[in-house]
Amino acid sequence: MICNSLLEHSVRSTSATALLLAATTSYLGATNDAAAKTGAELLRFEQTFGTGYIQGALDYMLADYTSYDQTRNRLTDHRLNCLTEKKLTIKDLYDAVIAEIQAEPALLEVEAVDALRNVTFKLCGPPPKP
Repeated sequence: MICNSLLEHSVRSTSATALLLAATTSYLGATNDAAAKTGAELLRFEQTFGTGYIQGALDYMLADYTSYDQTRNRLTDHRLNCLTEKKLTIKDLYDAVIAEIQAEPALLEVEAVDALRNVTFKLCGPPPKP
């Protein structure tokens, strides 16, 4: 399953997640890449660091958007519930994102998180109407 730090609908962050993101950022800085800005860059990362990037992006997607409107909060709740029910691992999501980028060449040139959004939408669909 996706680790609890990603699924908790709160502002909490575990030290393990923080350590993983710090290590990823440190590695990326060492290779002159600040982050996986495009799908092409994500494809070039070693799997460990690419998975860390997806974990960080997913953690952000599932964060509590209390400062946003109710539509955004519904989307966050919907994604959280859907991904929890599907019992996917971060590796499952990483593999799906990589497959999405490889299947859709336009995703090579845009932010890699766009592929994660596409995968999440395909898995979960739109949030239910209020």
